[in-house]
Amino acid sequence: MNNNIFEKCSSITSSIIAIILGCLFLFRNESLYLLINILLIIFFISLNLNHLFKIIKDKKHILNNLISLLIDLFFLLLIILFFTQISYLINMIMGTWLLLRCIIHFIDSYRCKIDMIHGTLNNSLKGLIDLILGISLVFQPDGKAWFVCLIVGLYLIIWGLFDTISKLRMYLPTSLNKFYKRHTSVSLPVLIDALIPLGFYFSAKSFYESNNLQYSNDPSLDEPIDLEIHIYLKQNGHEALGHVDISFNGLIYSYGCHDAHHRHLHGTFGDGVLIIAHRDRFIKNAINENRMVISYGIKLNDKEKEIIQKRIDELCQRTIPWDCDAKIAMDKGEDASNINDYPSRVYKATNAMMYKFSKGRFKTYFVLSTNCVLLSDYLIRTPDLNLINLSGIVIPGSYLKFLNEEYLNHTNLVTRRLVYKK
Repeated sequence: MNNNIFEKCSSITSSIIAIILGCLFLFRNESLYLLINILLIIFFISLNLNHLFKIIKDKKHILNNLISLLIDLFFLLLIILFFTQISYLINMIMGTWLLLRCIIHFIDSYRCKIDMIHGTLNNSLKGLIDLILGISLVFQPDGKAWFVCLIVGLYLIIWGLFDTISKLRMYLPTSLNKFYKRHTSVSLPVLIDALIPLGFYFSAKSFYESNNLQYSNDPSLDEPIDLEIHIYLKQNGHEALGHVDISFNGLIYSYGCHDAHHRHLHGTFGDGVLIIAHRDRFIKNAINENRMVISYGIKLNDKEKEIIQKRIDELCQRTIPWDCDAKIAMDKGEDASNINDYPSRVYKATNAMMYKFSKGRFKTYFVLSTNCVLLSDYLIRTPDLNLINLSGIVIPGSYLKFLNEEYLNHTNLVTRRLVYKK
């Protein structure tokens, strides 16, 4: 009981610190930059000492630890070199982030144009604004401290307030609790959210090794539950950023850029493919491919089940059957044992049905908008259901953070968490 209270207090403390930092940014006190500098130096020194200890102790992973040491040493030297110009460095980082976001908006604008859906003009304007502000901060950072302080300060204050309320909402009156859950949410920046699954992989691995997680390697033994959201993690490669799908009535609905013949930008942009497979066989295949699967179970009433089934039916009406390379070969009576792209492996292991979208949203996949999470999000997040409350760009990190906090806070939403690993 005391440990639970301590965890909640520690969690709320981080939100309160964010509010305080936000206020300091708004006041633009030079001592704030000095404090940030000192804290960052202490932080990276401790990280480098930790890496050195691991290099000495763990000879098996010496290369990984050495690379981590060199990266953190670079950041430490960067902070020391810019010790008296920390505001300049912050401006450069903010400008670079805006330029990255500009690229995302322009790609999404192109996606909307080729799919003939609304959003082309809106994303173009957002991209143009980010481009102008980003260039201004990167190439002329002097005199822009007020802008960066305003943006960072307001964000930290708003995020801290909403995060504090989120953690305390169980103590709010029922009417206020429902209003908050339905209408309010502030997300982390997408580039931070994107790193959450990788970090959670190592923490989940640690919890698993200490037997603190409910673990299974045979999904067929699970007690049926109305709805599950599955998050798939790997330690390295692009899959370290996570993948999300849902299962309902014994079937998995999984979406991704799976057609290797029609994808670009290193697999982040291309034709969207919907995979519908038997839940147990699909998870078993993921386990066999050395992926960790974290499953969050949600109980539904009859009305909620009807709403989800209706949305699934509406979604499938916009699809047309698609055959992966292995199915094409097998239908011709040819040997498909050497065809090992992802959809072919899934088909051979699960006999899954696969589809492409003929029109509208999801026709084209883009990793930072119409991604695997958005399809799951589309099926289960509606005003009628009021299950998931997220804002910003939906990526695996957003869902993982939200669902795990709901489970740890013992809310009525997530009633079960299972971890599958080979």
